[in-house]
Amino acid sequence: MYNANISWKPLMQVLNSMISQDLIMEIDVSSEGRKRDKRTNRLYEITMKGERVIRYFKEAKDLGLVEAIIPLETIENRSNFF
Repeated sequence: MYNANISWKPLMQVLNSMISQDLIMEIDVSSEGRKRDKRTNRLYEITMKGERVIRYFKEAKDLGLVEAIIPLETIENRSNFF
């Protein structure tokens, strides 16, 4: 949150949106030994779908399509896009 320079409410909206689109998953580490930071009990991990979306936009950037913005809803409606 601090490194991204974003306040709590917008951060949670973005994270919840990404979770609902299966781009990331939330992991509760309160009872696990994976805890990395004493300030939180949650970790977020990118999913395979999230990796494909990142790869797609990196390829679009490499092709010079930086200005083209495609809403994720449009992409998700295509059954075999990702």
